[in-house]
Amino acid sequence: MSDDDDALEISANDAKGATIALAEALSAAEGQLRRTRAALSRLEDGQARGTDAELLLGADSGGARHFLDGEAVHAGDILLLLTVDGWLGVRYEWSFDPESEPVAYASLPGAFAGTQVAFRIPEGARLARRSRQSTD
Repeated sequence: MSDDDDALEISANDAKGATIALAEALSAAEGQLRRTRAALSRLEDGQARGTDAELLLGADSGGARHFLDGEAVHAGDILLLLTVDGWLGVRYEWSFDPESEPVAYASLPGAFAGTQVAFRIPEGARLARRSRQSTD
């Protein structure tokens, strides 16, 4: 058996496909690592309390309502949305129509400071409430 018999032959297309698959796997792993780091990081004055959770649709005496970690969420509540860069403070709004999706409003930084953008809160998004500040 010669050294040539042990060589692995790979076509250019196979090598390109393997390179793309590896790059995608690395990108996914990097995204997961960034999300994990973000979940572990805490903001000095807006620290998330409890664990991050998903919004769940339920009902209370007022009718249909979203709940976060067992607590009712009210229109105008400030929540923290977990992103790959950390926690983003957003204002929660919802029409109370079970067929509609909740919306988050976030303020843009920098030159656009004061401008708010609205976006649908993605299904499965991880949210938390700001920690309650002690008044003692």
